[in-house]
Amino acid sequence: MKMRWVLAGMAALAAMPAHAQETPPESRGVVDVAPYIEVGQVVVAELSPDDEVLTYTELAAGIDASIQRKNVEGQVSYRYERRIAWNDDFGDDEVHSGLARAAVGVGRSLTIEGGALATRVRSGIGGQTPFDIAPRDDVTNLYALYAGPSFAERYGNLDVSAGYRFAYTKVEAPDAIEPGVDYYDDATIHVAQGSIGMGSRGSDLPFGWTISGAYTREDAGQLDARYEGWFARGDVVVPLSPALAAVGGVGWEQIDVSQKAPLLDEDGDPVIDDDGRFVTDPGSPRLVAYAEDALYWDVGVMWRPSPRTSLEARVGERYGSFSFTGSLQWQAGRRTALQIGVYDSVDSFGRRLTDDLAGLPTRFRSANNSFTGGFSGCVFGTGEGQAGGCLTNALAAISTANYRVRGIDAVLSSGHGLWSYGVGAGYAHRDYYAPDLGPGVTVFGVEDESAYLQAYVDRRLSPNSSVDGQFYATWYGSNFAQSDVFSTGAVGTYNYSFGRFDALGSLGIQSFEQDGFEDSTVASARLGMRYNF
Repeated sequence: MKMRWVLAGMAALAAMPAHAQETPPESRGVVDVAPYIEVGQVVVAELSPDDEVLTYTELAAGIDASIQRKNVEGQVSYRYERRIAWNDDFGDDEVHSGLARAAVGVGRSLTIEGGALATRVRSGIGGQTPFDIAPRDDVTNLYALYAGPSFAERYGNLDVSAGYRFAYTKVEAPDAIEPGVDYYDDATIHVAQGSIGMGSRGSDLPFGWTISGAYTREDAGQLDARYEGWFARGDVVVPLSPALAAVGGVGWEQIDVSQKAPLLDEDGDPVIDDDGRFVTDPGSPRLVAYAEDALYWDVGVMWRPSPRTSLEARVGERYGSFSFTGSLQWQAGRRTALQIGVYDSVDSFGRRLTDDLAGLPTRFRSANNSFTGGFSGCVFGTGEGQAGGCLTNALAAISTANYRVRGIDAVLSSGHGLWSYGVGAGYAHRDYYAPDLGPGVTVFGVEDESAYLQAYVDRRLSPNSSVDGQFYATWYGSNFAQSDVFSTGAVGTYNYSFGRFDALGSLGIQSFEQDGFEDSTVASARLGMRYNF
């Protein structure tokens, strides 16, 4: 089963030998491995619209492992959880949740990077809620991984780089199937790229230059969907001062997005399999969803006043209209880092999630969800200069269809003394591409948008105790569903350590509002005990 690749990737780092944990890993450069088992009791009370109480028991086993060495850096946090319901088997479930990121230097020029994700997501219309603290029929498991080498070397004054990435994404079908919804299955992604260039200081020219090229192919399981893109571009950097430069580039791209038609029954309706997905018509030709063969351009500025601050902004024309992209990275101190990215691209769920996963730090805060340990929203970095990254917009609309997405993500990670905290926020607007397949066949939204805000704060009270709080708010809107969805939630957790045993107590509340449906408010409480090996 392909999802085992993801779990195996997470286990690879965790299988490395353990050392004593009294000294922080960054000071001795060795491996830390901390496996644990845990038992917990959860009570979920629906405050509105109904007055129902759900109780279930959690049995969990997990591992947190990290390595910080000169040429190897990485972390894995993985948890398997078995939920045993006390209410007519509702809520019985098995949950895999985890995140892994690693980078291994091989010699001076070659680096091998990889990452893996296992988490719970809401499949279908409604957007992503980072803390689903109550069992739901429309929530399912997602698995993703990527790996590949990258090469960078200088030959005289020439800078040469190349890289390859393989990625795989899988979303299991939810228990509750809603007809007409595009339930994502799986996809494989291949990306190859290379560049050659020269800085202004290394040539007789008053500017630096780079020529680059790339090839991307994605094959999705449902309706044999395919994305294929060829790219080439040239860039120049013209220094204006020691800290400021003008930048510009011209590129060419050929993009083809296609799929096959679904099989139709006698009434002309698409045939659906047991998982709610469209059955592919084996005799269908390939149908074009989107095609682009054109030049594009952009110009802008690059500002680097210090090694800790970098700002770049570009405007231009791409995909037949105005385009704006930019980035900001600021390391304000050893524990404080800010990262902002503005993007505009033709993308898909699989490619966007893989790019966001590859952008996460190799040192991160282990658990983002006090109830499940899952990684459904923002991941905050703990290493110097590593702010983190957010997956929320990528997970807000899980669809097989490709789309043009324009958005912004920002994440801040900081701490002082016994305090640590992080904030993530973002917005995305997506325009979907699909061939005209007739009545009864739709993509998940012709146009949609999403926004989120997520934050956490952690305070160590004593050598043996700590408290943390987490908050999120998400919004999702679609002109296809004609429905806005707004959800908020907050979770607080207290932890006390008795040697190898940890006692944990959590309280949470979550609200869910959707046009045309009754508002829902759920409160939860959890008591647990963990044994650390």
